[in-house]
Amino acid sequence: MRALVHRSHHSTSRPDGWSGAPDEARYIGELVDRLIAVAAPLGVDVVTVDGDLLDHPEFGDPTYEVFWAPHYESDTHGSSGSGWFWGRAARSLTGTEDDRLGAIFGRRYRELTSSTGGPPQRQDWMTVNVTDYYGFRLDRAVPGILTELGIGAPGAADHDWLRAHTDDIARVIALSIAEYGGLWPRREVGMDSEQEERLVDAIVETGKQVAASAAVYAARVQRGLDVETGKPFDPTTTPVDPRVRT
Repeated sequence: MRALVHRSHHSTSRPDGWSGAPDEARYIGELVDRLIAVAAPLGVDVVTVDGDLLDHPEFGDPTYEVFWAPHYESDTHGSSGSGWFWGRAARSLTGTEDDRLGAIFGRRYRELTSSTGGPPQRQDWMTVNVTDYYGFRLDRAVPGILTELGIGAPGAADHDWLRAHTDDIARVIALSIAEYGGLWPRREVGMDSEQEERLVDAIVETGKQVAASAAVYAARVQRGLDVETGKPFDPTTTPVDPRVRT
């Protein structure tokens, strides 16, 4: 399945920091890059779009099935400045599916935060900035959510935790999308959290090896070499793996 992910507060025509909480655009960009790498072996193709208030062509892509806007908040909540939540458009045409996606993410993110000393869930922090988020107005009315992953500005309560767990958060988002799309089983189906983590790691590592092999093979083909051996191509020689030539 294909997911459209917002590079929140990032613009290709402006330096990061023009909008959003301090360091948010850079952090979200790094998170999304890691998400892409984890999601692909799980069967989720991530397409990204700039988060600069503009209507980009990616919003009109007819192939994506879900929309996700990852964010973190600035330190504006006083002494209670630690927390995360998710939300969706108040006027969504896909509210039931938004909520299903959000519930999957909420369950997985609570598991991560509770096991690692992360921020608490704070749904009471919901604002119109979430429920009327411009990204929801620009996408194709597919199921989608916005996630506030914590209070992440430099010096804020969740700053260090967010950065120490960037890979874990990317994994949570990737697995949430995969589970929503029926590509990955619910945690309760025969796996505990450690078993799931090991399995995902193995899948991702295999995906990296396949990609690396494909890159080598492509380079050899371009140079007129045998893809298996790297030697001059001999059409009369039978390959060890018949799939290579087919």
